[in-house]
Amino acid sequence: MSTPDIYAPRAPAKAQPDAAGNDNFSMLLCAWSGPVATVLALLGMVIASGFIPATNPAASGREIADFYLNNLYGIRFGQVISMIAFTLLVPFGIAVAMQTRRIEARPVLTYVQIASVAIASLEGIMSTCIWLTASYRPDVLDPDITRMLHDLGWICFLVDVPIFSVWVGVIGIAILRDQHATPLFARWIGFFNLWCAIFFLPALLIPFFKSGPFAYNGLLALYLPFGAFFTWIVLMTPAVLKAIRTPRNS
Repeated sequence: MSTPDIYAPRAPAKAQPDAAGNDNFSMLLCAWSGPVATVLALLGMVIASGFIPATNPAASGREIADFYLNNLYGIRFGQVISMIAFTLLVPFGIAVAMQTRRIEARPVLTYVQIASVAIASLEGIMSTCIWLTASYRPDVLDPDITRMLHDLGWICFLVDVPIFSVWVGVIGIAILRDQHATPLFARWIGFFNLWCAIFFLPALLIPFFKSGPFAYNGLLALYLPFGAFFTWIVLMTPAVLKAIRTPRNS
């Protein structure tokens, strides 16, 4: 009686449809996490916390402490909501990576994307944790300590843009390398990703300025990168949804 050879190669298993009866359901769910993250981030950072417009980096410790004390629960609630928003960047990034994976013969840029979005999401989460720490006991802390935590949160939130530039930059490269007769993404989406990678970079100058366009409340250091990133999500979402629904023969 022969025994089965456990080391013999097996035929690849067929993809099983999920509970919704649609193989694309999980990817669509991940793709829609991007718009959800955008709405939650705006709710948390702008409406609840009041962090945008940002405080003046030259403000005194007393002024920053009062900023927290005057909106204590709004800041706490807003930062918790923002933490959820930044976490949702991971499934959105995976949705993008799964589509650019279909372009690559070897998934080098796909792996770079996955690592980048994991780090980028963690950086946003750490910023919210720092701001939550600043809001935990501002009534008893030295105001200068509260200001230091507030500054640290902004620096962690904005100055760490290189990983975001790498993330969207490799997406743009992958899209522009698609030579298939039916490209998954429009070429302008690839160029848009490359431009966004550049638009994020002025935030690197924040440590050198406490006023002007390169301070953490400035036009080029805050509003340009912040606006470019959320515009990126708004434009990438329909592009990814279209790619998911686009069949491709090998």
